[in-house]
Amino acid sequence: MPVRKPRDGTRSRIVLALIVPAIAVAAILAAAGIATGAPARTASAIPSDGVRPPGGQITEIEPPIAPPGGTTGPGGGGATATGGATGTRTGSPTGSPTRTPTATPTGSPTGTSPAAPGVPGAPGGALCASNPSPSGPTTVTVGQAGGKSNVLVDQNGCALYLNIRDTNTTSTCDGTCETSWPPAVGPGQAGSGVNAQNLGTFTRQSGTTQVTYFGHQLYHNIGDTAPGQANGQGVNQIWWLVSQNGQPVQN
Repeated sequence: MPVRKPRDGTRSRIVLALIVPAIAVAAILAAAGIATGAPARTASAIPSDGVRPPGGQITEIEPPIAPPGGTTGPGGGGATATGGATGTRTGSPTGSPTRTPTATPTGSPTGTSPAAPGVPGAPGGALCASNPSPSGPTTVTVGQAGGKSNVLVDQNGCALYLNIRDTNTTSTCDGTCETSWPPAVGPGQAGSGVNAQNLGTFTRQSGTTQVTYFGHQLYHNIGDTAPGQANGQGVNQIWWLVSQNGQPVQN
């Protein structure tokens, strides 16, 4: 039996029937390749402690890390470190805190030491040695000096001396001697324990007036710089303190 050739229309339908499934299969395979090659993008919610900057990326703010023994202040900014220093903690992108210690100043009381009390008319505090009454009068009183009581002192408590070589009319201490033994300048006034009748004056070669007690010329000593001192006592065995009754105190 002879073979019957298909008509051209029938051939086209057969070819089309074969091509369509092939195209469908190719499309399915292509879709599957695209799905496996491109990563799926999933949305992530913005965390409660983060912000979304421009560009869509999420920046997380790490909570502050409190140091051992310290406390974290509001917002993670302030912290008190141990050891007596106050520090400030600031968060860094890597999460490592940066602490800037601030030393706590240690207060120390400051004050001015009280100065030694000054004495009027006495340069540098040398009250007695400077002869405190250069123009008189000198007040003669009974007081204490050199550890001895009932001896003559002036109004400032400075010791008064006599020279056993002086007389009622002469002085053995003139010129340079007066530098070390300044005369007590007259007139004299009676202080506590002194009778005014026992006071007198002596006119020196320089023309100045000197106080006398029971006729003894009275002197200061340059070595006495403060009341109560008696550094001239017994010098050369001629200079002595004066007792209340006008005698040299030689013991």
